[in-house]
Amino acid sequence: MKVAVIGSGNMGSSFVKQLSKAGHSVTVSSRNAASAEAVAKTHGAVVIDPAKLGEAEIIILATGAGDAVPALKAAGKLDGKIVVDITNPLTPDYMGLTIGYSTSSAEEIATAVPGVRLVKGFNTIFAQLLDAGAALPGGGKATVFLASDDGTPRPPSPSLRHPWASRLSMPAR
Repeated sequence: MKVAVIGSGNMGSSFVKQLSKAGHSVTVSSRNAASAEAVAKTHGAVVIDPAKLGEAEIIILATGAGDAVPALKAAGKLDGKIVVDITNPLTPDYMGLTIGYSTSSAEEIATAVPGVRLVKGFNTIFAQLLDAGAALPGGGKATVFLASDDGTPRPPSPSLRHPWASRLSMPAR
């Protein structure tokens, strides 16, 4: 599967690592070209121009919450594309939300970039856990919750092989 990761920080690089290990064709785009090149080289991915993000089947949005909308808009038309939003709109001290309490970052993204199939997920998983894989001490696996408003309570793609694939949880409608 063709997966594009927007972002080359801790979460973005961990997604590139895990998805590449799972056998996907992974591309990475970042506002920091040197960082994107380093992540791609380390994990066998390819750096792409943001305008080519739409060529992927699934886009992982691994930016800061404030950078999410500009990053998606730089990609151009993404109608019908699955975008997995992992952002958390936290203040720098992690004590509050930058957008208040009457909306969510996913709602803000969906409003600003209509036409994408937005899936919220992985925002409760720390980068260190994502980087290490799904296994927890004692043999357990991390659980990832996914949410979407497109009326299809299922993982974003049945062919998305990922260490967490057996533990994805979609809420019932």
